[in-house]
Amino acid sequence: MTTNNNLTDTGLYLQGLLYDLDITQLHRESGRRGQKIHVGGVGAVLSTAYEQLRNAAEYTEEHLLLQRTIRRFLVRNVSFDIKQAPKNISEELTVELTQSGYLINNSITTSQVEQLDLCINNLYKTYWGLQDAYVSREKSKAWTLDLLSVKCEQIINDTSRLLAFAHFAHNYFSKFIDWEDYTELDEPLTAIEQQKVLYIAVHKALLKSDDANIRTALMELYDVPLSDADKLAVQNTRLNELIKLETTKKINPDS
Repeated sequence: MTTNNNLTDTGLYLQGLLYDLDITQLHRESGRRGQKIHVGGVGAVLSTAYEQLRNAAEYTEEHLLLQRTIRRFLVRNVSFDIKQAPKNISEELTVELTQSGYLINNSITTSQVEQLDLCINNLYKTYWGLQDAYVSREKSKAWTLDLLSVKCEQIINDTSRLLAFAHFAHNYFSKFIDWEDYTELDEPLTAIEQQKVLYIAVHKALLKSDDANIRTALMELYDVPLSDADKLAVQNTRLNELIKLETTKKINPDS
């Protein structure tokens, strides 16, 4: 990657993110490794970044609509009452999304269908793990469907660039926020929780994310293992509380 000495530290950080995303996308599409990507100078980097961010914001509603359609399909086709693992329902999901106009015909590969099946089955195991950990059925189902709908949509549509901009914005604002100005006295936060609250606010303000997207992003960001039901329950319970805090609302008044 060619760097530009005229960039500020913030610009260099954004340039690095874009470079990493280009490399990841290249590997995903071609399977080749080691090919170098040249990233242009300050004007090209920043104008491209802002254009991508503007486009991402415009398509947010489309992402949410697709996720909610996936969620409705899963509610109909996955058993949350009887332990009965779903079998190869991803092809049916693909057909329904295509017939409904959410997907272009012949746009989903067989490998994506396999990824969808794996994702659904893994999170189905997570649901029953939460049940075994004495999490209520209502919460277990809601959390599982949150993760499922978002992760399935991410397999269909590459949202890595969208998430990278959220990470960039979080990193930028974390340098300037004075938590004494925002934290309510009766809502003490650890240093890690402060960063989570800021990340929630960034997602809601910048990407118009719903709780399902925020939940999925934070579980991945903090590498919460889906196989650890106890840790998953603790993290999700606290996340529900953080989303509703007055401190969070003060950082993002529109939430």
